[in-house]
Amino acid sequence: MCNEAQRTHVHDAERDCNIPRDDRVSLQFDSAQVAAVLNILDKIAQATPVDNDDWQDLYAAEPYIRLKEREVSINRPFTDTDFKSFLLSSDTQRQRVALKHTLAAWCRLPLSAIGVSTLDYLPAHARIRARLFPVIKPAPNSFVHGASDDAMVFLYLDPTLRMPQVEALIVHELHHIGLYPFECESNQRQDLRPPVRRAVGFMRDFREGYAMLAAAGGSDVHPRHLDGAAERALWDRAMNDFGHELKAIESFLLDVVNERLAPAQSERIAMEFLGRQGPWYTVGWRMAAMVERRFGRDLLIDCMSDPRLLLLCYNSAAVIAGRDESAEEWPIWSMELMRALVPSRRETRP
Repeated sequence: MCNEAQRTHVHDAERDCNIPRDDRVSLQFDSAQVAAVLNILDKIAQATPVDNDDWQDLYAAEPYIRLKEREVSINRPFTDTDFKSFLLSSDTQRQRVALKHTLAAWCRLPLSAIGVSTLDYLPAHARIRARLFPVIKPAPNSFVHGASDDAMVFLYLDPTLRMPQVEALIVHELHHIGLYPFECESNQRQDLRPPVRRAVGFMRDFREGYAMLAAAGGSDVHPRHLDGAAERALWDRAMNDFGHELKAIESFLLDVVNERLAPAQSERIAMEFLGRQGPWYTVGWRMAAMVERRFGRDLLIDCMSDPRLLLLCYNSAAVIAGRDESAEEWPIWSMELMRALVPSRRETRP
């Protein structure tokens, strides 16, 4: 479990005295849900009755309440009864000791340092305000939920992760939070036709590539360098298929701007491009890495506010690379798509 100062289950990263401080970063670490779960698992292991108060401590924990709200908001079943069954399962009980050790390690995370490092790949006036909720739950995924003024990062408490992997995961999620206000500014462009705004909105999912880059710490670092051979091989196969994945996104975006898809269809396809490690991740990362290498990080950060600029800058970088006979030939976004996304003044309207 956490140490004495952490038994309130809230750890304010700003109060750490031996790690970097920055008033642009404010993080809280709330382990109340995990603590309540482990209390129940401990009682089961010790053959001690689990009473109603134990369950109420769990159900009243804010991370649990917020997790339940999030799952319901995306129409994913989540009931106290189902969660109770999950905790009482033999699989969960076998993880008890490993989960306790994992929580103890995560309580020592240098949160302020992690948050400050995330700023390296964000606009100069970006802010990161978030609550981090480690959670024990059935689905092994981590994610961001909530608006920028009430952002929450749900972190699946995974005993198999090494600490550098946990830190990279947190950077990935915090990057989404820091970037969110700037993406919103781009999406509110009223001079664009609605289908173009919709396409630009979908292109925000290139954020996954930016976050991969931020988590790795540089464009010359393999984005899966902390992971196992299987994960690295999966990424490398996607890189070999980069041209096909780029053109798949291009076809989708043209269908959106030309209104050839119903809203439900476009939403489904956009979600498929996320997947476990879909084109929003891989194409987004490769474009971002190439733009940073060719033009520098400052221009890349400018691209994060408007994904259309990312496509333009990537095309320029690819053309320059293509002039070097020793370089590989890079696919580019078509003029048809670029004209659709960046219309002339005559095609815009107030």
